[in-house]
Amino acid sequence: MRYIIILFATGATCATLFFCAGTLAPAPISAEYWVREMIAVKRSIAQSNSGRKKIVIAGGSSTLFGIDSRLLGEELGIVAVNYGLHAGLGLAKILGETAGAVGRGDLLLLALETPLYCVDEPTGWQARNAIAWDPDTWNSWSLRAQIRGLSLDPRIAGELVAARTWMQSRPDILAPRVAALDDALTRAKFAEAPPPTYFSYSAFHMDDLGNMQRAEGARYQGPASQPESRTRVCGSSMQMLSAFALQMREKGVRLYFVNPPYLAPRDVDKGKVDESDRQFAREIAPVGPVLDHRSDVIFDRNYFFNTRWHLNVEGRRLRTQRLVQALRSMAATALPISN
Repeated sequence: MRYIIILFATGATCATLFFCAGTLAPAPISAEYWVREMIAVKRSIAQSNSGRKKIVIAGGSSTLFGIDSRLLGEELGIVAVNYGLHAGLGLAKILGETAGAVGRGDLLLLALETPLYCVDEPTGWQARNAIAWDPDTWNSWSLRAQIRGLSLDPRIAGELVAARTWMQSRPDILAPRVAALDDALTRAKFAEAPPPTYFSYSAFHMDDLGNMQRAEGARYQGPASQPESRTRVCGSSMQMLSAFALQMREKGVRLYFVNPPYLAPRDVDKGKVDESDRQFAREIAPVGPVLDHRSDVIFDRNYFFNTRWHLNVEGRRLRTQRLVQALRSMAATALPISN
């Protein structure tokens, strides 16, 4: 009897998810709409700099917070664009967006968070945000992937029903979410936005080169990083990165990897850090070389803003200065010549 009840409950759950995936989604459910707006703004920034040889630094939010493209460009005498997005988007989405931001002669620095080198997608976060503001991505998934994404966040099913109801009876409730889907409106709001006076996760708190502003202070009190740990490079990620590297070569874009920041633990085994650094460089070498070393990006806690991936303005300045040094150590022909 218990087995029959479990089987029935499982079947009912699958049927519900199947119905939600095929009938109710996509819809403007609760999600991080600022990420959609940030992508629209970053695309606009890339477009405004197209045709110019430049440096593009891409990755998740550790790039958004951790590298000052304005300082980098000033030091090297060339335009530099911060194309940091959100690691939750996943490797495929980040690479797809990055591919549209670079052109022939550009130098691309991929500063990916370590989990992106071993993806297991889709995630519940990706399902929620694809349903809410990225219908092209949602519709590109197989039904199996859609159901899996829905199952990882059980709240989505109920929110889909509510959102569909509100679309008919109370559209005012959803108006801010729907407005975030209008990329032209987002670009206009960004162009008119005043300099921020406080921090917020907002596309309108970035500067015109894609850097997040007002990340002062050291708020993060959580656990440190593990810089001695090896970076897993799984087959799925390697396949995506290899295809992306080929695409970059065909576009005439030079690709280098750089390390994300690490929050220093109390005791760091430098030998293990260096060994993990060499291991990662060996594994990723078929895709591209690593520009810097892990020991270059280990920072004290006072340099982190609000997560162990986000440097504050002081940490970002120090990280950028070290990146400048690494770039200057390259052969002169490796850097783009500004035009």
